[in-house]
Amino acid sequence: MPSPTAPFGSRILLRFCRNLTPRSFRSKPKLTTARSSSSSTLPMFDGPRTVSDEDFLKQFGPVLNYGDLAPHDELFENWSHLNHAGAMNASGRLADAIAGLDL
Repeated sequence: MPSPTAPFGSRILLRFCRNLTPRSFRSKPKLTTARSSSSSTLPMFDGPRTVSDEDFLKQFGPVLNYGDLAPHDELFENWSHLNHAGAMNASGRLADAIAGLDL
């Protein structure tokens, strides 16, 4: 048990990991075959405009690719983070995609 003076992150990590055993780390995650999820990719400035594993991801649900935003420097704060305008653009598209789902 970490002392109360241990960093906050260490205390939280220990609290959530306390019940994990070495066996927990050996088990392989099971992939669901239900079509209950979607994937979205946010671009990096001037990065790839396609999703490399799109065919694999499609088996789990719709894949939203915002790669067309990548060449627009006015949408980025730095090479890996959208600015407010870019985030609003991507968020609006995501909201529209979610609204179109049959839930």
